[in-house]
Amino acid sequence: MKKFLILFLMLVITSLAANAISNWYGPYHPQVGLQPVGIYEFSNSFNNYPAIVLCAGIDSNYNGKLDSGDVPPSLWGIEVVVLSIFGSFDGGFGASKITDLDMNLNFPFRPAFDKESGIMYYSGINGIQKISISNQSFKKEDYLPLKPAAISIGKTNSGAKRLYLSMRPSNLSPGYVLVYEVNTKKQIDSIPAYINVQMTYPVDTTGLLIINEGNFGSNDSRLQYIAVGGNLGGLMHKTLLDTIIGGDANHIDYDSLTNTAAITCNSSLQVKIIPAKD
Repeated sequence: MKKFLILFLMLVITSLAANAISNWYGPYHPQVGLQPVGIYEFSNSFNNYPAIVLCAGIDSNYNGKLDSGDVPPSLWGIEVVVLSIFGSFDGGFGASKITDLDMNLNFPFRPAFDKESGIMYYSGINGIQKISISNQSFKKEDYLPLKPAAISIGKTNSGAKRLYLSMRPSNLSPGYVLVYEVNTKKQIDSIPAYINVQMTYPVDTTGLLIINEGNFGSNDSRLQYIAVGGNLGGLMHKTLLDTIIGGDANHIDYDSLTNTAAITCNSSLQVKIIPAKD
């Protein structure tokens, strides 16, 4: 009987240890808020969140107010969950709500994250707002009275931080990208863009990628590569690349090893891989 109990316990422990190892491979389905619209790599130095999820919530009549039945936009942190079982480790991923945001987030929901300071900049009901994610303060405050379609953050050679704001006067007029110093909130440049300017992506300290959706359903989305800062002969910026890339360009990412941009083009049903420079 004693030998049987020992054997039984060994089988149970072996089974638990095996499950502990296999459980790391998922899949996992962390529960977040309504209408998740973006997942952003952050930093596990801030509240152990390796990623942040932005959820748009529900605004049933699109009036920018929290009416009965509406759900406010929200910010969620993806968490790594680890448990120790008989000397082995079992784990997975969960999610916890960081905070609700103001109603009427400015479409198309492209915030900027300052990973060094733990701050997110987003286009809200009162213009650009920023929220501190570090130290669990989650402090929200108004930043600039502007409503860009997208925001990104980059650095200069001196280490100064800049915000790049994609501005859309209308769906029929060419847009532009405003450049602001983060600390002083001073505008230092305005870069011409095209109809329905979308995301921007700072490249190192001297370049900026800009995608423009163009006219809806048309094949006129454009990619711009703009030199910013550096030795430009007294100019604030200089166009190095301007090319048509497809229809309804929507997201952009950049690989520094190959110097290429990956761009999703919705109506073209393609992901374009394009050299970022001529």
